[in-house]
Amino acid sequence: MQGTKTTLKVGKNGVTPGVLEEIKRQLKKGKVEIEIQKGALLKEDGSLADRKEFARELAEKAGARLVKIMGYHMILDKKRASDNFKSKPVQSTESSVSEPMQKLVPHPVKRD
Repeated sequence: MQGTKTTLKVGKNGVTPGVLEEIKRQLKKGKVEIEIQKGALLKEDGSLADRKEFARELAEKAGARLVKIMGYHMILDKKRASDNFKSKPVQSTESSVSEPMQKLVPHPVKRD
């Protein structure tokens, strides 16, 4: 990934207790960029596991927030207290377009 440096690689042994400890240690300092090698995704039947699901599960096990997935790289960050709360659903208003936006919405042209 551009602008960041891989700080940890998860290889064919997968997510070991040592890998989780290292992620947690690095999270104390800030963000962690992890490279997932294809060997970590290899299933017993020879197929590859979904890398996005793997990244989500790894973040959950590490108690971290998944910031970004790009290819076989992922960025984890410390979980914030606000991450534990679900946002409230947005209540709809009478108009589907806000008042300032109505000026930008073109009106249909009447043709005779």
